[in-house]
Amino acid sequence: MKMMIEHEDCIQGVSPWIPLKEFPSAGTRAAGEMEDKYGRYGVYQIVEKQFIAEITNYLVHEKIGYTGRSTNMPGRVYQCKAAATGGATARHGAGRYIRQNGIDISDVFVRLIATITQGQENQLENKIHTKCLELFSQRYLWRSASAGDDGFLSELEDRIANIDSIDTLTTMYNMMDERAKELLYEDYKKSLRN
Repeated sequence: MKMMIEHEDCIQGVSPWIPLKEFPSAGTRAAGEMEDKYGRYGVYQIVEKQFIAEITNYLVHEKIGYTGRSTNMPGRVYQCKAAATGGATARHGAGRYIRQNGIDISDVFVRLIATITQGQENQLENKIHTKCLELFSQRYLWRSASAGDDGFLSELEDRIANIDSIDTLTTMYNMMDERAKELLYEDYKKSLRN
C-alpha cells in the first residue's frame, strides 16, 4: 500500500533521492548550496536504495525507512550520516539504526521535502506519520530509529557499547536489578488483588 498524502499544499519542492554518503558537513559551503537548492526547513525521508523504484514519488509508503523533520534539513541529515558512520558525538536514531543493522551507507538515500514556510514541517511530518500509522500500523519501517519508546532499547544498546568502565557497568547493573525487583514486587501485589 502506498499513496501521496492529501493536501500537500505546504510543500515547496522535493529533491531527488540523494546518497546519504554525499551529504556535506554542516556549516560548509556545500551544505549552504544544498540548502539553497533544496530548502532549509521541511521533512526528510531515508530509504534503502533497493526500495527507491517501488517508492517513486510517494510520500507515504511502507518501505520508507525513516521520516523526520527539521528547520535545518542538510545539517540534520549530516548528523544522521555521522551517526551512521560511527561519529562519537553524532546523535540520530536513523543513523544509529543504519550502523547497528550493518546497512552499507552507500545503499542509503535521502530526499528532502521543503515546506513553503518554517513551522509547516511539523504539520507535514504529522500528516505523513498519521497516514503511515493508519495504513501500516507504524510511522516508518525502521521503528527502532525512533527517539521514543520504539528506539529506547536501540539507544541504550548504543550507550552501553560506549562504556569503558567496569565500575559504571556494575552501578548500572545494580540499578537495573533494583528496578526489576520493584517491578516484580508490583506485579506480585497486583496478582494478589485479582
